[in-house]
Amino acid sequence: MSCKIKTWVIGFALLAFPAWAGTVQPIVEELPTAYLNTLGLAKKLPFTSWGDLTLRQEKELIDAVTNQADTPVLRYMVRTVLTERTALSDAEKETEERFVARLEGLLRLGYPSDVLAMIDLVPAALQTEKMDEIRVEALLSLRKWQQACSFIHPRINHSGLYWQKANMMCLALKGEQDKALLAFSLWQEEQTRPLLFTDLMDAFLNGSPLSRLDLSTADQTELFLMRRLGILFPERKPDLTQIVPFQNAVHVERLLQNWQTAGISENERLYRLHVLFLYAQLFRPDLRFLQTQSAADHPRFQGQTSLLSFWLRDKPQSDITGADLLRALLMLSEGDVNLGNAFLILNKGGLDVEAWVLELIH
Repeated sequence: MSCKIKTWVIGFALLAFPAWAGTVQPIVEELPTAYLNTLGLAKKLPFTSWGDLTLRQEKELIDAVTNQADTPVLRYMVRTVLTERTALSDAEKETEERFVARLEGLLRLGYPSDVLAMIDLVPAALQTEKMDEIRVEALLSLRKWQQACSFIHPRINHSGLYWQKANMMCLALKGEQDKALLAFSLWQEEQTRPLLFTDLMDAFLNGSPLSRLDLSTADQTELFLMRRLGILFPERKPDLTQIVPFQNAVHVERLLQNWQTAGISENERLYRLHVLFLYAQLFRPDLRFLQTQSAADHPRFQGQTSLLSFWLRDKPQSDITGADLLRALLMLSEGDVNLGNAFLILNKGGLDVEAWVLELIH
């Protein structure tokens, strides 16, 4: 009996701890999440998470910062954050919606090539109809309507509003006038409320006059039709301009004089000076402000202080999240005067703000 018990115990031990038996059993674990961190940007950021934002909060933050990022440097920094640490999961709908929110933000910033690159990294099984729509939007933004229409064609019988619009546009662009007119006639019967697309397609197919256009909700199908109709509208230019680096000293009086000559308001001049002094104080002690009568002679800038500054305490680098970086970038875009925490967070997060400061003061 004792021998049987010993044999059972030894056998159980070998099963429970296979390494004791001289072999290692492989552990197979399903990984439902696909991480997409390989867009080839110049610098990988050190943050490891997006923080504990809800889906709604993250969407609102991305919308706010991408709508207000109005300079090339600021857009580039936001782009760098949005293309980092993205993930998709076939087990969680929310991760797909967060991913889509970043794609939409990148498209809004003017980086359609990045949008296509990110979607191409997604396994086919995880690609959704919304991603397909964004792919078409990115292709149209790049003026690649033939590629977009090749992608749209298999959905010719799709009942979705977006695909109906896209199919009609492609028929018209390919010169299939009769089919386009028939589809548009059916469209007008079904869509009785005023729509920007209806007016544009009517002008494109029938030469009808256009009234005042509201671009606030225009998607790329409508913007593309406007271009074909010869309608001009402002477009964001994401290309970075040439920026002269700092020298050992900055001639403050000359800067102020140049800004005044350029018609920049006194409040904006003081804000730029405030940003310059703050940046030099935090990061560039080698910037000797000797070419000025006295910094104390300039009145102290009094401007808005965002509540976001209270979120951006002096965190250690390991605690910085993607949400922290977007909040800090939003502070830059809002003209906040309390930028110290934002500068420090961005610096620790791998985003040097010197290019933005230079762009601002030039």
